[in-house]
Amino acid sequence: MDALLLALLHAVFPSGLKFRDLQVEIGAEQVHLQAASTSGSAPCPQCGTVSTHRHSHYCRTLRDVSWAGFGVLIKLDVRRFRCRDAQCSCQVFAERLPALTIPYAQRTTSCADCLRRLGTALNARGGSRLAHDLHVPASPTTLLRVVRQTQVGTATAKIIGVDNFAFRRGHTYDTIIVDLDTHQPIDVLPDRSAQTLATWLRTHPEVETVVRDRSTDYAAGINEGRPEAQQVLDCPTGRAKPAPRLARPQKPSRHTRTLDCAASDAAA
Repeated sequence: MDALLLALLHAVFPSGLKFRDLQVEIGAEQVHLQAASTSGSAPCPQCGTVSTHRHSHYCRTLRDVSWAGFGVLIKLDVRRFRCRDAQCSCQVFAERLPALTIPYAQRTTSCADCLRRLGTALNARGGSRLAHDLHVPASPTTLLRVVRQTQVGTATAKIIGVDNFAFRRGHTYDTIIVDLDTHQPIDVLPDRSAQTLATWLRTHPEVETVVRDRSTDYAAGINEGRPEAQQVLDCPTGRAKPAPRLARPQKPSRHTRTLDCAASDAAA
């Protein structure tokens, strides 16, 4: 049974990891895994020189997505190496495992992607409550940080939509840019000012059409950063604006009828 479970773990996790033992805590509803890298060398992140000179090691704790209702914690034994390039400013570095996690992260890449999807589909508080139910606990602040730090798209769209949204209504507003061909978000700007949008448009000359609301700040930012782009005003309701109502004919007042009768009698 243990051999079958270890074989399953090797199939699920990326190659290069070796699981030493497995501990299951039923009471805490968590699965604790202890793993170590099997690679004998690692490239320096600063200069790229491959080193086999081991310096030391330390333990990292990573949270993974839940398994059948059980939370997963990985105790990862990470090694430090000495850089063999004497001119490199990074003399000691830790090995990287890009298929599993990123440097300084406290969760795996799959867990971070799960939190990003929760934060994008729901709001921060609702996503945090659902994350606790899925055994990947995260605070609302953590969800916002994951959403803002994660690259969610590639900025190669020709037709984009620009709109603002509130992190905190009445206090903090940001700008979201969406690819209208794929309906996927491209970038999130830290505010909704014209200067920020103009700076972003200058670095993306592929943009040909910008759909926006009637905000004067967005209009000024587009005119400054991408004046040759076509601007399209969207309708908040998604429908064409209704035609103005025709004025109803008013009934003549009693005073008007009296004057008309007097004029008719005089003419007769």
